Amino acid sequence: MLASRGTSALGAGFGTQEDNAKVEAAAVRLVITLYKQDGWVVESVERDRCGFDLRCRKGNDSRDVEVKGISGSEVAFTVTHGEVNQARTNPRFVICIVTSVLSERPDVTRYAGRKFLANFLLDPIQYRAHLRRR
Repeated sequence: MLASRGTSALGAGFGTQEDNAKVEAAAVRLVITLYKQDGWVVESVERDRCGFDLRCRKGNDSRDVEVKGISGSEVAFTVTHGEVNQARTNPRFVICIVTSVLSERPDVTRYAGRKFLANFLLDPIQYRAHLRRR
């Protein structure tokens, strides 16, 4: 999700809207391919805004997969409240982080929800402000 204009140290989500869309789309395509190659049936739920991008099924197993694409190698990205909530409450939640996604050798790392929460610091970068009622 990062433009390759010298800002790769920032991680994902800090590029232009166009660059972010390209990186995210490439990451999602790669993760879909990897799951399908492993025998999973994959359904995109990106438009549903449910806190993850893909619903993957294989036999009786099910995974709710959030994909984070990063054009550089810095493992830093934006994450929504809904995604963090999924990591906290959904035992099927997995986050797949794809670094160097536009290169010839992208790298995919997967974390189950609890492992994600244990391994990453979550720093607020934005708040929603609304007028207090008096």
